[in-house]
Amino acid sequence: MLAVCSQLPGPWAKICQQHGTVFAWAHNGSKPSGGWIEIKSGGMLASKWGDGMWSQVPGNPHRLDITFGAARHICHMVEGSCFEVVRRLSAKTEKELGDPKVNGVAVTTRGWPTSLQPPAVKQDLPAPSTPPAKKRELRDDMGTPEKTSAPKRRRLAATGDMSSVKGKSVQAAAAAAATVFGGTWSIEVNGEAWGKAHVGSTGGYFTFAKGGVGAEVCMAFQISGDGTPQDPFRIDDGDSHACLKSSSKGVREWTLAGGGRSVWTHDEQASWCDSLIEDKDASPIARCLTRAAAALRPGAGNGRLPGREGEQSEVEHFLRDAVATGGRQQVMYVAGMPGTGKTASVLEVVSRLERASESGKLPKFTFLHVNGMCLSSPMAVFSDILQQLQAQRNGFARAPMSGSRAYEELTRLFSDRGKDDETIVLLIDEIDSLVSPGQTVLYQLFNWMSLQNARLALVSIANTMDLPERLLPRIASRLAVVPVKFAAYDRPQLRRIMADRLWLAKAEGAFTKDALEICAAKVAAASGDARKALQVCRRAIEIQLEECSASELGPVTLKHVTAAEESLLRVNPATKSIEGLSLKARRLLLAVVLEMKRSENILVPLRDALRRYVNIMTSSQRREDGDSSSASAQDSMPSEHADDAQFILKRLEAMHLLRIHCTGSWSDDTAMCAMYMEGSGQEVMLGVGQSLDADDVADALSGCLEDDVAKDLLDIPDAS
Repeated sequence: MLAVCSQLPGPWAKICQQHGTVFAWAHNGSKPSGGWIEIKSGGMLASKWGDGMWSQVPGNPHRLDITFGAARHICHMVEGSCFEVVRRLSAKTEKELGDPKVNGVAVTTRGWPTSLQPPAVKQDLPAPSTPPAKKRELRDDMGTPEKTSAPKRRRLAATGDMSSVKGKSVQAAAAAAATVFGGTWSIEVNGEAWGKAHVGSTGGYFTFAKGGVGAEVCMAFQISGDGTPQDPFRIDDGDSHACLKSSSKGVREWTLAGGGRSVWTHDEQASWCDSLIEDKDASPIARCLTRAAAALRPGAGNGRLPGREGEQSEVEHFLRDAVATGGRQQVMYVAGMPGTGKTASVLEVVSRLERASESGKLPKFTFLHVNGMCLSSPMAVFSDILQQLQAQRNGFARAPMSGSRAYEELTRLFSDRGKDDETIVLLIDEIDSLVSPGQTVLYQLFNWMSLQNARLALVSIANTMDLPERLLPRIASRLAVVPVKFAAYDRPQLRRIMADRLWLAKAEGAFTKDALEICAAKVAAASGDARKALQVCRRAIEIQLEECSASELGPVTLKHVTAAEESLLRVNPATKSIEGLSLKARRLLLAVVLEMKRSENILVPLRDALRRYVNIMTSSQRREDGDSSSASAQDSMPSEHADDAQFILKRLEAMHLLRIHCTGSWSDDTAMCAMYMEGSGQEVMLGVGQSLDADDVADALSGCLEDDVAKDLLDIPDAS
């Protein structure tokens, strides 16, 4: 249980430590009817309805994203050890699902530890004759400024709750204040250290030592106002008051009523650590490891992306200019291998621009975010864009329409926009997933940029470096494509990322120096994927917590990092199946991985992979036969190996070790289709299976003892 609790956010970890990791699950909010879920280590989940997975919702420690069956459930921990499902989405399409209904009336799904009695909760059910109540708003809990101000428009579009946080009520004022002041701040008054301020969405409190000695004193306060010139932010703590004079990155300056000035400096470490609930009875090293595990989760870096300052600057310059001038006709194309910080960098830039917009330094703009991997078909991108736009403008989205009708409506909208309309910033992630016959969808998207009154800025993110030139020659020649390339992280950058996360959590002592160095070196040599490095480090902490008693705990060492790498490789059944493949099948996989590494693309042309495969097989055969094979036999080798590849492709795709991406029509036999289309001059791409990355496959191939060719060509470094 200790390993599980170390991975959970604070409120959930506290409940699991006290009452266990098994929760009753009541669809109607009060009667579980045998329903249950069990939270397991490593993001895994067991339930009455089958296995699933869980992850933390970035920026909100009270929430878990729990997936089982066909749905994702955003679960919010409330008072009394009970959680509520505040959102339900389709696991396949990411579309919003309604709440369960009892007698035609929507109810709230709840859960609680099975060791406790069901909470006495009464559902507020409307009478049958009244219309259903509006969907409840998402809560906004205390967090750091970066967490509070992350792009809310994208996350809330599907709920219809797009109202501004500014308002005259106390609750609205507190929410507005949390956007600007959320987190922990070190305070100086007239140049002398005074204490700290802690601000959340429901209010704030000061902590200081009275008279400079003795116990720490806490004093509540409220920030009122909405930040406009007519109603500026101010503090009234009962004794005096202050008005906000200026605001810059990480600094807030106040003018005191009695004269003088107060300067608040954002304490990033304290802000992050305040969001965790630690077990005060645990040993210092156990608390350090717990903080480290939390800091190494995806999305836990507070928007900090070491090593990506230059790329973020390029994206920010492009978008800032687009928002200020009413759009750009150029398309920004962000490309790089998975795990290089592409999406996180763009979202961090959007978050900065949203803060600038809220403070009046930039015009207002509308942000839309679509992920191509979450769509049921390429044409569905237009329906998704239209629904998000409707939700932000009207507070609700109409029923989804077909992709073609949505495209027509959006084209009419972009053709007739006024100069006072907000600029629309459209981010399309995984845009290479929208490849279709004739590239119709991509041409339609990019053609919007040529409309005179579109007031649109388009940022596309892909894993393929040369998509515009290779698949969209007409667009690339007519529109200026602004490329931003994200290279794979190198060893110093990965080391800095992990060290920065540990610093943020005040957990620098969680790892020995050589453990971090070797982890960074191995991941940099294999793929440069920062997510893989963080995953290995988190697993190493779990192994340390599982193997050692409380009295034996110490920092994570190189031994734990090595065990973590082996453990993660075994967890994926697809990589395990590689060991049972034939020699030819493994070498075709090897050819694909080598081409992915050479081109730094997640998809590679079939012809390049086949050429590499033929070369590997031919050179291996010649090495084994020496000069004993005849010249005619050697001449026949390439055609023989090319014929074999057709059948191997079919098997590897059926095992989900390879995926074949065709730009033409699909058939039931995609491998045969791919070979036919390649022969007819059409584009066919290969990549590793959805549950794999090139690093996983390379490790599995190099682990096959009887095949030295893979080790030689991949040149996998050892721990030394």
